[in-house]
Amino acid sequence: MAFMGIEAELVARLEGIMPEEVKVLTAQDLANVKEQTQPAPAVHVIYLGYKPIETHPIVVLGETWMTVIVVRNARTLKTGEALRLNAAPLMDTAFDALNRWRPASGYKPLQIASAPLPTYQNGYGYFPLVWSTSFNHISACEEAS
Repeated sequence: MAFMGIEAELVARLEGIMPEEVKVLTAQDLANVKEQTQPAPAVHVIYLGYKPIETHPIVVLGETWMTVIVVRNARTLKTGEALRLNAAPLMDTAFDALNRWRPASGYKPLQIASAPLPTYQNGYGYFPLVWSTSFNHISACEEAS
């Protein structure tokens, strides 16, 4: 198993369950997209990093991923109520798709983790869900010995 080895699986899982109009995008997809032209509704799949959980005898690495539900709605800009109403069912769908889901690549099942607060900007709402998982990492040096 490799670092960031589940990105394609996360994208495929979400594409398979989200409503057809929802685009599933990675950080690479978004690299040159300006906020005003980004697709919405969408789910952004973002790698947040790793941490060692165990280093002996097998290296176990924990990875953290964030899925951000992105919606656009200019109504109720001051309160964000319309954005929250649009985002809630998509958050439920993403949660149901990923919570305790075991990727085929050998990672442990995803677990929901603490997330930052939603943000609101220019008629867009960003609603994060954070996921933790782990995998055993065997280095090429260990395989050769």
